[in-house]
Amino acid sequence: MLIILQEEAVSENLKNVLLVMSNAGFLAPPDEKPDGEELWNETWKRINRFLPSFFAELFPEQDKKPRAERASKDEASRETAAAKAEAKVEG
Repeated sequence: MLIILQEEAVSENLKNVLLVMSNAGFLAPPDEKPDGEELWNETWKRINRFLPSFFAELFPEQDKKPRAERASKDEASRETAAAKAEAKVEG
């Protein structure tokens, strides 16, 4: 029983941290914040290992998007970020 309560407490605290980061603008989908793409992707890569339904719970509007659409937007975001980085180097 104690282990179940601890698991719930950990996931609830993680949810709170992610929601605070999201509301503060630090954690946002790449189509909304291209320069935060690495944080977004790495965060979900790690969380999905042990809480696979967490993403859909916290960001249902993102989860409803087809994976192909999310992937193409992620790719577009990477290209935009690369172009900005290149422009800084050239400028």
